[in-house]
Amino acid sequence: MGLKLRILFPLLLMVLLWLPACSEGPLPTPTSTRTPPAATVTQTAPVGTEVATATMPSAPVVTLPPAPSVTPGQLPAGATEPLLSQRPPTAAENDTLARLLHDLLPVRDDIGLQAAFRGVEPLFPTAALVSEPLPVGSTATFKTLNFATNELVETEAVLLYVSDFAYFWFDVAAGQPAIPATTLTEAGTTFDQMHDVVSLYFGAAAQPGIDGDPHAYILHVTPQNLCFDVSCGIAGYFSSADVVPPTISPNSNGHELFIINQAIFDSASYFSTLAHEYRHLIEDSYDQGDWDWEVEGSAMLAELLWGDQRRPIERANLYLSSPDRSLYSWPDTATAIAYGQGFLLNQFLFAQLGQDGYRAFATNPQHGLAALEALAPVFAPGRTADSFYQDWLVALALHDRPDAPRPYCLNLPGLQPVARQTLRAGDDLSDTVSQFGADYYELAGSGTIELSFSGSTLAPLLPVNAVSGDSFWLSERGNQGDARLTRALDLRSLSAATLAYDVYYDLEAGYDFAYVSVSTDGGAQWQPLAAPAMSTAAAGADPGEAAFAPHFYTGTAEGWLHEQIDLSTYAGQEILLRFQVITDPILTQAGLALDNIAVPELAFLDTAEGVVADWIAEGFMNVTSYAPQRWSVQLITFPAGVPTVTPLDVAEATAGSWTIDLDNSSWSPILIISGMTPQTLQPAHYELAVR
Repeated sequence: MGLKLRILFPLLLMVLLWLPACSEGPLPTPTSTRTPPAATVTQTAPVGTEVATATMPSAPVVTLPPAPSVTPGQLPAGATEPLLSQRPPTAAENDTLARLLHDLLPVRDDIGLQAAFRGVEPLFPTAALVSEPLPVGSTATFKTLNFATNELVETEAVLLYVSDFAYFWFDVAAGQPAIPATTLTEAGTTFDQMHDVVSLYFGAAAQPGIDGDPHAYILHVTPQNLCFDVSCGIAGYFSSADVVPPTISPNSNGHELFIINQAIFDSASYFSTLAHEYRHLIEDSYDQGDWDWEVEGSAMLAELLWGDQRRPIERANLYLSSPDRSLYSWPDTATAIAYGQGFLLNQFLFAQLGQDGYRAFATNPQHGLAALEALAPVFAPGRTADSFYQDWLVALALHDRPDAPRPYCLNLPGLQPVARQTLRAGDDLSDTVSQFGADYYELAGSGTIELSFSGSTLAPLLPVNAVSGDSFWLSERGNQGDARLTRALDLRSLSAATLAYDVYYDLEAGYDFAYVSVSTDGGAQWQPLAAPAMSTAAAGADPGEAAFAPHFYTGTAEGWLHEQIDLSTYAGQEILLRFQVITDPILTQAGLALDNIAVPELAFLDTAEGVVADWIAEGFMNVTSYAPQRWSVQLITFPAGVPTVTPLDVAEATAGSWTIDLDNSSWSPILIISGMTPQTLQPAHYELAVR
């Protein structure tokens, strides 16, 4: 895997355990019987994803449709529903929703991918256990990412301090930094204490790790090497690429390592940044590929549990000022609001589940709300992942009220009220809300009002619909993913063959890639193919050297494209054909969609209208263009000053009317609307009327 990491700004947060009411209380004091680690743990290799074995099918007899008028090139969009559709979902659309809710995306296996695409021997070498730490004064060369160019650079560094749990390396690009011994000792002692705190709440990092050494590598890099700028705003980052053996991935540093901007050493934000990045390192040991809100939100929570609350509160307030953003969408720029959203949800779960329950959530290999659903019966009987999410939305509305019920407290001093729009009798409104985002309304006035809500019954999965019919193949969204759609093709009777397909893609440019490839040895190795619309590394579409092939899809297509690839090289053979999407650790777009996959010489055509036999779908789903729109509509009233939450039932008809006595509420009622259809990034449309 090529190196690519997002900017991990230090987000400094404070979390309090739940008390009987919304009042402040101290954090628990971790107790530890820590001793310096001994390198006595047997190292085990990560579990790779097995290659599924496909069976050669007999050639189906089908009639191919006429070739499109533009081949290859952009195709016309399929039929669309009204934005505020009221059509009931079909059985196929209900099946699509079930798959969106329950299908699992395989986690990428970099060792297996190196073997498959580059022929590297898929072995995980066991490093010799290190019994003595490296001596101070040691030097080494590391590969680090320059964020200005997204390219790897070599960084020379010297080891200036060794603590019980970490090596402190420093960039010597500007000469060896002159750091007082007392300052280094304080940094090492403080990190060892932080190690205890972060491990207590989030679990322990793999020991002794990929290099056989129980010490983490903390590499301090100059701002110039980080982004060619002395005022570089990158505080630090962790790369999962560094825990792949260098014998398999040449770009790996081969250590449990994270990088810190050397300019912040010994500053107010230094130790919070260490806590943030160390949380990332720990998580990579047992839970790769989780959703951005959990990955970054839990790292912010680590900063808070270490005891710093300044910038996390700032980031949380940014989110509270604009809460209509998808929980499952990470921005490419202006990320602070997303950090704030992720922190607030992780802090809420920490408070609701307690220390043991949250640690079980943080270490669960399932992702996001799926992990919460799995743990709820043990730590919160009677609750579901959906109810936790909906309660969190209510907590954002009530957190600033001292009389808020215990399930809705946040106990974070300095948080602002959530932004909300005022509605009065006579108002009509047509709006959208993000999937797993929220709109908040305050119902002002007096007397009795009639509130009417009408939401779309359907949610589009993509900005485009199926080219023909109602269905297509779609890769699942997720970080660190490896979605594969594979089938066997028997070309033994052919002297020439052509692969044709329609494709739409929306992938993080330069970081997430889709490939079309062929295997002639049963899936052990794969030869990537080239299609006209693909990007290339030679053209600069892979500056971070992250792609596994020279031709790939990345970025966003303007619409459906019709592609053709000559398979004549493989005529006379039995082959496996694979479409594959590989994503990096953060920021996932809509994915790759496929329709009308054909090999005309075999009379093979898959229109995706009903699953065609003999595909092995791992992280790909056969879906309809639309899925049922799930809604959460909640009303908060304050009879006798007591906050009361009433879910408004719109599950079936996605519409409803309710009579509300404003005079029976000590404060203006609050209405919360959220879309809850998974996977899609398309917003949900609704209308409100107040009479």
